Amino acid sequence: MFTPRSFQMGERVKITSDLSNGEGTFGAGHEFEIIDVHARDEGVLYDLRDHESRILMDVPFADLERE
Repeated sequence: MFTPRSFQMGERVKITSDLSNGEGTFGAGHEFEIIDVHARDEGVLYDLRDHESRILMDVPFADLERE
């Protein structure tokens, strides 16, 4: 099996650990769509939107898995 080291915009993913933003905490397994990809000093980060249009920003690759 081959697993790429990145995700693309529009891809559906799940978070692998609990992550928070100003609105609250999303539990591990919560599903999102990638809406932006950007590089920072710490690596590639992803901005996500769930089915209720809630946004989670700057999520690292290590906290994501394919749906």
